[in-house]
Amino acid sequence: MLGRLANLIDKNGQRLASQWVDALRESGNRVFAGQDPELFWRTALTWVAHLLEALRSGDLASPVRTFDVTAKRLALTGQPLSDTVQLLTTFRQALWQLIEEQGAREGVSPHAAILELTPFFDAIEHCLICEYDALWAQTDSARAGAPAVAHAEALSRAAEQEAILSRLAQEMAAQYDVGRLADIIARGAAQLVGARRAGVTLYDPVEGELRYQAGYYLPRLAMATAIAMGKGLSGAAGASGQMQVAVDMPGHDDPAFRSAARRLRVRCGVSVPLRGEHGIIGTLDVFDPVTPTFWTERDLALLTELSSRASRALDNAQLVADTRRRARRLSRLNDASRAFAGRQTPRGLTKALVEAACELIDGQAAAAWLLQPGSDVMRAAARHNTPRGVPTSIRRGEGLLGKAAERGSPRVVQATGRQAGEAHRLLGTHSVALVPLHKGREIAGLLAIWDKRAGPLNQDDLQWLLALDNQFAAALRNLELRLETRHYAEDLQTSVTQLGASLAAPLKLDDLLGLIADLTAQVAGVPLCLAAVRDSDGKWHTRADVRSQLSPERAAELGECLATQVVRRRDFLVFGDGPGLEPLPAADVADTGAGAVLGLPITIKKTTVGGLLVGAAQARTFTVERRQLFASFAAQASVAVENVQLFDNVQYQLSMLTDLTWLSAKISGSLDLNAILPTIAQAVAQGLDVPMAALFLREGSLLRIPSKGHYGVPGEWAHEIEVPVETSVVSDVIERGAPRAVADTVKAGMLDHPLVQGPSARAFACVPLGSDWGNLGMVYVADSTSRAFRLHQIALLSAYANQAALAVQNARLYTEAVTRSEQVSTLHDVILTVTSTLDLDESLHRLAEAACRLLDVPVATIRLLDDSRQVLRARAIHGMPLNDRLAADLPVSRSLLGEAVERRVPVASRDIWRDGRFQRRDLARALGLRSILVAPLVAKDTVLGVIAAYTRDPRDFGEAEIRLLRTLALEAGIAIENAQLYEQARERARFLSTLMQEAHHRVRNNLQVVSGLLAMQISQVSEESTQRILRQTIDRIDSIALVHEILSQERVSEVDLKETATRIGKLARRAVLSPEQNVSVQVVGARVCLPSRQATSAALAINELVNNALRHGFPDGASGTVTVSLQQQRDEVLVQVRDDGVGLPPGFDITRARGFGLDLVEGLVTRELGGTLALDSDHGTVVRLRFSAPPPADQAITSPTGIGQSA
Repeated sequence: MLGRLANLIDKNGQRLASQWVDALRESGNRVFAGQDPELFWRTALTWVAHLLEALRSGDLASPVRTFDVTAKRLALTGQPLSDTVQLLTTFRQALWQLIEEQGAREGVSPHAAILELTPFFDAIEHCLICEYDALWAQTDSARAGAPAVAHAEALSRAAEQEAILSRLAQEMAAQYDVGRLADIIARGAAQLVGARRAGVTLYDPVEGELRYQAGYYLPRLAMATAIAMGKGLSGAAGASGQMQVAVDMPGHDDPAFRSAARRLRVRCGVSVPLRGEHGIIGTLDVFDPVTPTFWTERDLALLTELSSRASRALDNAQLVADTRRRARRLSRLNDASRAFAGRQTPRGLTKALVEAACELIDGQAAAAWLLQPGSDVMRAAARHNTPRGVPTSIRRGEGLLGKAAERGSPRVVQATGRQAGEAHRLLGTHSVALVPLHKGREIAGLLAIWDKRAGPLNQDDLQWLLALDNQFAAALRNLELRLETRHYAEDLQTSVTQLGASLAAPLKLDDLLGLIADLTAQVAGVPLCLAAVRDSDGKWHTRADVRSQLSPERAAELGECLATQVVRRRDFLVFGDGPGLEPLPAADVADTGAGAVLGLPITIKKTTVGGLLVGAAQARTFTVERRQLFASFAAQASVAVENVQLFDNVQYQLSMLTDLTWLSAKISGSLDLNAILPTIAQAVAQGLDVPMAALFLREGSLLRIPSKGHYGVPGEWAHEIEVPVETSVVSDVIERGAPRAVADTVKAGMLDHPLVQGPSARAFACVPLGSDWGNLGMVYVADSTSRAFRLHQIALLSAYANQAALAVQNARLYTEAVTRSEQVSTLHDVILTVTSTLDLDESLHRLAEAACRLLDVPVATIRLLDDSRQVLRARAIHGMPLNDRLAADLPVSRSLLGEAVERRVPVASRDIWRDGRFQRRDLARALGLRSILVAPLVAKDTVLGVIAAYTRDPRDFGEAEIRLLRTLALEAGIAIENAQLYEQARERARFLSTLMQEAHHRVRNNLQVVSGLLAMQISQVSEESTQRILRQTIDRIDSIALVHEILSQERVSEVDLKETATRIGKLARRAVLSPEQNVSVQVVGARVCLPSRQATSAALAINELVNNALRHGFPDGASGTVTVSLQQQRDEVLVQVRDDGVGLPPGFDITRARGFGLDLVEGLVTRELGGTLALDSDHGTVVRLRFSAPPPADQAITSPTGIGQSA
């Protein structure tokens, strides 16, 4: 064991050190908090190394010395011993955790490892406590040499004690865990009175002993020892209920005091009893291990106060702990019961037992032995974490375990006393609960549970284990019964195989019952057997076995009589003479050799439909086993009868399916109700073999028979019948959806019922026409004679009703789809028609006409709001001639049409004659208008008016009609807005056209006036140069007037520059040249379109250049050609004016040879057009103009994303 443990620690040394350091960090240990964590990491590795070396050598003394030195060095830091001891405790816990997690991999048993290492750690703790006592003794000597210091400390002691008591009260009030509460009390008591050690014992009422629950600097081994009541300091306080004070415990006369002093290593002490609600619950002990100490009266009073508060806190915590423990154990006991129920073998059941026992009392290990049949030997059936040395078999009455099983009552055994050697060998050093296992009153085995993880076992644990034993006994008995039943069922299966095989073939019911009776009598060897079954119509079928001497009539009478009682009881009955037997009514049964009859139910789908009757000579012949045999025969008979009924039902279902398939094919070929309904009515009448059938369809609160929706009923009655939905029988069918049938209307007192009077029906049945839309109506069948409609007939009628409902629903859906399609088509046509014209009045009249067509109403009106938005004015009426009263204005407020305007939602009224919201009810009556549906005309969130549809009969407008009118109203609103915008735009265009014409006229007149004034100046000027300048000015003004005239006639946003240049050339030639001079002006190149502003500047520049070319390029009447070429490349325009005249003079420089004409052109090109001007002489004069302009519309501009865009 030590070698395997050494291998485990060697492989996980780093992990063990890390777990120890992490546990110290989480615990808030003050020694750890005051030191460098690296110091403890190195210390942990050192302890692990020494422990590893000791385990491999088998000598545990060396690491004890190492731990002693290390612990002393850590204790000398001045910290309390509890924090120093916690270092060792935490290391021990980390090692236990490692063994539990990784021990199985190395073959290390956690239980065995803890047993090996516990003395080792206890020795280390003893060294620490001894070192602590020595340090405290030195501190006391130092204080004795300094009286002033001791006096100063005494002065503040009272205040400190009050603070400690208050703090303890708060801590105890917040804690309900008994262990932690005891720690708080022990630590607080020592601090309260300056004691060096303290402890809290709790009384175990089962064992009658005191045990330390918590200790403050008390040795661990001493705390594990139980204290008998009346023995020692704590026992005396607990037994007497009075405070006990011991000045010199080692020198006390009572050996118990001296023993306690040695165990606890103390000199003097005080024990205060803790009183609970029901008596003594423990003691509070304080000790001093070095010198006798006499505590003051105040100290004793404080201990008494603390004990009182601690008693209440412990009482509450113990109550909570007991409640939780009991609830936890009850839950685990229930879990064990469920686990037992799921096991199928004794070994599996025993395995569940040992696991449940450990879980129930928190045991460390458990084992179970079961008694072998016919022997005194008990063999181990299951183990759970058991230590080495546990035997695999024991003999009843021999040895410790055998005698415990023979004893028959549970007990707790420890390795002490006369049997210490055997107990230690078999059980180890722990206490073990030995619980005999029972099966009834007999001993079935033995259960052993090793002590709890939280402490030793007690009598309360035994009581819970006894409850577990009771559950195990019941589970073991149930398991044996299941196994016996399984074996018996296997044997029985062989017996009934022949019966089952013979009943497998489908037969008629009477033949089957005869076969059942014959086979049962033959297999069971009985003198009489009857099989009786009642069919769905209530008729009994009875057959006897062939060997029976009963006549068929007597067999039928006897079978019906006995089977009726079996059906009534739904359980087996024994008929015969004797106590507890049902009387046997047939005296002649004795002739068959049967003195008693066993009746067994024949059940189909949990319904008893008959009985299997088996005769025997005596009633005692029907033992439990034979009853089970006959019950199996009855079960086989039930299956066979059910198969026959299913076969007959399948045949009936096939016939019904054929009829339904034919009907489905008939009705699926047409969507016309007038063609479908007669076929359905005829099929229903023939399928149910009734003379009359009809389909009632629901229309509001009435049911009517549609045209041709009947078969065999009087035609006049079918055309006139109207059945209210609330009529009796009908309301159940329509409102509840439940089929109803009346077998005899005379007996039911229904001769005056609407469904009975017309067709003179004696019996009738109705089923609902159910669909996704709810109940559409009902299917009605009737007979002139009384008859009972069976369940299968009602089911068939419901199937026909489902087909009929589907046909009606499909026909209505088709009709609705056709109507919707026509409405959508009409709406589409209306939208196209309305949007094709911008005339407001025409649009409104078309919309009113469309409303009548879409909603199938006779009259529709459209009213628009006036400028004040307070009055609705009629703008269009369709369906009747314009009436002054109907066309009169309506106020928006307090009117039904105004409600649609204000709420912006459609508004409907079923009867405007009585609706107070409709202001002109007298006019509605006069015109015969009854119902109305109004929808607001909305465009861009603005209400423009309303459209109203009128009917001449009361009508409830549906959601579809409301949505249709709302859609039409939305389109109408857009059309009205477009028409109004068009009217406004046209009016504005007329105004702007008039304004532009007036402006053009004034500009033209002004230019003519200026030209005339300049012409008058020429006659008054004698200088030739001045006259020439004035003539040039007149020519330029005439050119400007010409360009303006051309541009004013375009009236478009863009101007064709090529066409404008052509007209400029013609006008300039007539104005500059004499008629006999042969100079032509040509315009070539692409068609260039420019905005009007650019076109004006470009036209003026071209006009100036053409005039200059005509004046200066061809002197003395020379002939030639002036060519204007136009070219556009994307966003750049090139205009070139070329002549083949004399050209530019030699040395011509455009920068020095300035004139008004070139200045004007340059200004137009550079400033107005943002372009450039260039002159050249090439066989004449060439002038080039370049400027930017938008690209033509037919050229695509490629964007960075590759998508073509228009300029």
